[in-house]
Amino acid sequence: MKKIVHIVWSFNFGGIQTMVADLMNEQVKSNIVHFIIINDNIAESLEQKLSSDIKVYKLNRRIGSLGIFKIIRLNLILYSVKADVIHCHIDNQVNALFFIPKRKIYLTIHDVNRPIKNLKRYGRLFSISKSVYDDVLKRAGLESVIVYNGLRLKEIAVKKNYSTQQLKIIQISRLIHKKKGQDILLRAIHYLVNRKKFTQFKVSIVGEGESEEYLKKLMHQLEIADYVNFDGYRDRNYIYQNLKNYDLLVQPSRYEGFGITVIEAMAAGVPVLISDIDGPLEITQYGKLGYLFKSEDYIQFAEQIVNVWNDINSGIIKKKIKEAKIFADKTFSIQATSENYLKNY
Repeated sequence: MKKIVHIVWSFNFGGIQTMVADLMNEQVKSNIVHFIIINDNIAESLEQKLSSDIKVYKLNRRIGSLGIFKIIRLNLILYSVKADVIHCHIDNQVNALFFIPKRKIYLTIHDVNRPIKNLKRYGRLFSISKSVYDDVLKRAGLESVIVYNGLRLKEIAVKKNYSTQQLKIIQISRLIHKKKGQDILLRAIHYLVNRKKFTQFKVSIVGEGESEEYLKKLMHQLEIADYVNFDGYRDRNYIYQNLKNYDLLVQPSRYEGFGITVIEAMAAGVPVLISDIDGPLEITQYGKLGYLFKSEDYIQFAEQIVNVWNDINSGIIKKKIKEAKIFADKTFSIQATSENYLKNY
């Protein structure tokens, strides 16, 4: 039995935070788990999902504060806990740790293109995909251990029937178009309607973020508001219960170290259409388990949407969906993720 401490700056809804919550809930079944939240940015509903066996410390530091007292308290907690493992999830967290042996400090790198200047200060690095592993090795010259992010896949409702009347498309992510590529999706929709004359579809864009105003303005400029809904933020319970109501998940990201929503869709029996970038490519076994388009190419994106529609109506998509679900269930469970971390601590 190990004594494990996880540290996050904030604990609001996001891919890293929800994964950490799931990981701790699994690890605490066989280990002692402590959880330190440094900032005062905490989602109560997410905190309520933590096992009562996890000891939670909330330091309530204001975001951006330069005060040292909260950091001193962080280190006093770590000294009193006497942890075997201190697991960080953002590279600069090591700067807040004083006089702690390097061998005890671990970091999970959750995306490509992350800063590398602090990485040598960790005793071991974990990468959430081969894409992230390759990125860290190339830019920092450092080895890491690949541990895929895991999800509570058994909680995801599975799709049974596929529409032959209207293609219901969903895109789920933060509205940060320079990374997530929602603008590419909007241009693909414009091309579908005006060039392909394909109108048997509706798109739901789920999420919130800094690009919302820009994307809504672009939608109106392209005159495609009849085909697009901005649904705002939806929590994971809602996603898990409602993904099955859609016929296609699209993820047009410009860069992505992994792709949790792609896995969720695969587990729900929903086909996926992704840009051909490293993280999602790896998840879909380089296109074998999904559909691809060349990143930034909204015309090919639009044409692949039509191809998915045709494959649904012909029935040939069923084999790909079945294989994708089997692969997701086997590879990306939270149980497998927890076991891999414990083995490599």
